[in-house]
Amino acid sequence: MKDPSKPLINISVPEPLLSLDILPLVIIYVTGVLFDYYLYCRTSISYEKYKNWHRLLHVSIPFLIAPKNRSVYTPFIAFPWFVASVGAYASQKYKHRQLKGDISASTPQSLSSWLKSIGVDGFAQRSDRQPDGTTLTNKQVRMEGVKRIIQVVFVMAFGSHFITPLLLQDPATMFTIPWYSAQGIYYGFLMGVKGYTLMVSNDILSSICQIVTGYRVLEVFNKPLLSTSSLTAAQRNFGDIDGI
Repeated sequence: MKDPSKPLINISVPEPLLSLDILPLVIIYVTGVLFDYYLYCRTSISYEKYKNWHRLLHVSIPFLIAPKNRSVYTPFIAFPWFVASVGAYASQKYKHRQLKGDISASTPQSLSSWLKSIGVDGFAQRSDRQPDGTTLTNKQVRMEGVKRIIQVVFVMAFGSHFITPLLLQDPATMFTIPWYSAQGIYYGFLMGVKGYTLMVSNDILSSICQIVTGYRVLEVFNKPLLSTSSLTAAQRNFGDIDGI
């Protein structure tokens, strides 16, 4: 009988050309960020002329160099991609202000201004205005961040103390249970809830940023289990962003 714990499709991923320690890899990526800044903000080259090869460059880098410590592999892929994509948006937004004759954007965007705009445009909500028409004060925004951290700690503690004991001791056992059976649906639901209680940990860092900066940071997971439709599920899972 075939081992149910083995993957149905097993495709090997090629190893990167270079596996480096953290420090040289950080130096390479910092150099890449500075290159992006110069390309975005200090040249007159139209973004449309280089966007395709620039995207290809950033997609190729993780296949060329990677950290020796695989536990930090994902951050070294996600963070540079985030900086490159949001940085491109932020710089184009600034140049658009220049074209409109905005006095505050009369000079080329500085490195510090560009990095700050990446954080604001990438994480911050668009407004502090509440549904009732009131606007949050700076102190209220920071207190909101504190409350979010408390909520995250509560959710993670709930998952650890109440959901984990109900799970199968060996996750591989799930592969021996038909997915359509009552038992399979039950354990699948529990694993989904457990996964959610772990993923909300992402909100801790963003909440700390909100407390420190005073900017309202998008809440990645906003009680998705309370969703009443696929639209509200998307909004609660990925932040209530304009356009969703």
